[in-house]
Amino acid sequence: KATYSYDITHQLQLKDSTTMHQIATHLHPFAETLALRDKTEERTLFVSKAENYKDKIGLKTVSYFSSKEGIMLYPDHDYELVLQTNNTSDVNQDMMASMFVFLYDKEMHDKLKQYKP
Repeated sequence: KATYSYDITHQLQLKDSTTMHQIATHLHPFAETLALRDKTEERTLFVSKAENYKDKIGLKTVSYFSSKEGIMLYPDHDYELVLQTNNTSDVNQDMMASMFVFLYDKEMHDKLKQYKP
């Protein structure tokens, strides 16, 4: 088993506080979980869980996040992804993980409110 973490604060480029409403996770086989953590509050915001096949290489399922209320994100906080893997094969494996986060966009919301079809 192995754990990898990566700071994503800069990638989020948060200018204001906002809400996160959906997460789609892309994982490769042998991944077990990918977590989004608020490092400032030392709190896990979401954990995507993967179920690997037992009789072959591949993922059966990967969980996702969806919420109308959302989870607050703040520009003065630091965030990280934490990947947990378990290579059960006899050889080294290429592994990767990514998380697509969908945030409330006030600018877009205001533009859509003004739109007259």
